[in-house]
Amino acid sequence: MDERDLVLVAAAFDTLLEVVLRECGTETVRTVLFTKEDVLAILSGKWNGGEAADAEPEDAPDVERCPACRQSVAEIQRSFFACPTCYATFGDDVLDAALPF
Repeated sequence: MDERDLVLVAAAFDTLLEVVLRECGTETVRTVLFTKEDVLAILSGKWNGGEAADAEPEDAPDVERCPACRQSVAEIQRSFFACPTCYATFGDDVLDAALPF
């Protein structure tokens, strides 16, 4: 497997993610993202054998949260999911900067 093959696999996952982002919940999106990362690591020979990753950082208790889904901007950044109320709460510019797509 060469770099070209890895690019094709990554592109296939990106296509899948576009659909999952539109149609599924946060946990499904996260599962696909983590699966993409692991599959690419396995195919490139860089997989760490499933060792546990570092725990995600906790938000401060007083951090602003979306009233509908209860996510902070940091959680949106990690989950790649923002509900319509998130955009009304935090603003388009903040969320556009937080999301990689």
